[in-house]
Amino acid sequence: MTEARASSRGADSSGRQETTLRSTIDTESLAEARRLIGYDYRAARSTIEVSADNTRDYANYIGSNNRMYLDPAYARSSRWGRPLAPPTIVGTSIIAPGLRGVQWIYGGARWRFHRLFGPGDVLAQTGRLVDAEAKSGRAASSMIMQKGVTSCVNADGETVVETEVYTMRIPRKRASSGGLNYAKRETTWTVGELDGFAERLLAQRRLGRGPEIRYWDDVDVGESVDEVLCGPLRLSDIALTRGTVVYGIIGGGRDENGGYSYMLDHYRRHPAHSYENPETGVTEHPHRGHWEQYMADEVGMPGIYDIGYQRLGWLCRVITDWMGDDGRLRALEGWLRRPNVVGDVTYVSGVVTEKRLADGVGTVVCALSGKNQHGEETVRGSAEVELLARGTDTEQLP
Repeated sequence: MTEARASSRGADSSGRQETTLRSTIDTESLAEARRLIGYDYRAARSTIEVSADNTRDYANYIGSNNRMYLDPAYARSSRWGRPLAPPTIVGTSIIAPGLRGVQWIYGGARWRFHRLFGPGDVLAQTGRLVDAEAKSGRAASSMIMQKGVTSCVNADGETVVETEVYTMRIPRKRASSGGLNYAKRETTWTVGELDGFAERLLAQRRLGRGPEIRYWDDVDVGESVDEVLCGPLRLSDIALTRGTVVYGIIGGGRDENGGYSYMLDHYRRHPAHSYENPETGVTEHPHRGHWEQYMADEVGMPGIYDIGYQRLGWLCRVITDWMGDDGRLRALEGWLRRPNVVGDVTYVSGVVTEKRLADGVGTVVCALSGKNQHGEETVRGSAEVELLARGTDTEQLP
């Protein structure tokens, strides 16, 4: 295995170190990654206490004003008889063990929602690595894609949500031939453009279908899902992702959650998780490319970039607004296609691609897509939704 070794000392008493970085992704790298298949990933383990507070926070974070999440009294009068949580609030943990010093980039996820859940539920989340394979793409000549699965189980031992999570592993630029190859760019807007975005964001609050039933019978293949504006992306959006999802307050797992002596201990145990700030000399986490230009450059991003969970949350917001209170999201997948950097706006829309009816249950499949201000697709996905068919006795439905 070819490696660029800056130091073999590991961390010093301050936690500062120069870690071993891989200069290539090769057959030995792939063998190392595959050796960990079946590994029970400690960082994915989490007890998720779904509350009215974190449900509200997550709904606000994805831009949803759905009353099923935000108004308990209203939700109790619905078909479901209880408040619900946005389904993608859980199952977001990155599962990417091994490959010391190789950057992880969130690639996407595929959820299956087996049971409804909401405030008051306590879910036990676990995760494991199930596959690793070599890939190449437009932005990186070589990478390893790691596939993990998470499972969220309720207090009765019933599986509520299962997720497949995909993570790209790419050497950083400090290693020769490392990093992505995106050209740097900055986004600026005029006051008039920003005012226009603000007006549209406020108007979008009326897009949710709410209690008006969207019947399966009335949906046609080729029908559009209303477009929603998300953005411009701000550093505060990224900070909310870090605090709301990644730090495990909701469903991102419990790794690297702490400060000071906790992080010193963490970096000593996992030196490849640390990176020295060239300006201060302080050891920090390479995750900081989400809010610091230097690390974004080291990863090869075009600028300070988002945490990808949020874009998948936007897909969830768009489809749950479209289906209405009586719809049920059964599956959702989303794949990150290009970076979303600070200042970017994203236009998320969809189209109905399939519909079927079985045992009184109407199912609709929608393709979803998000494009930035340059017309580049930055996120792509699909959703499977159950809708009521006319004349159906809801009490007989599962």
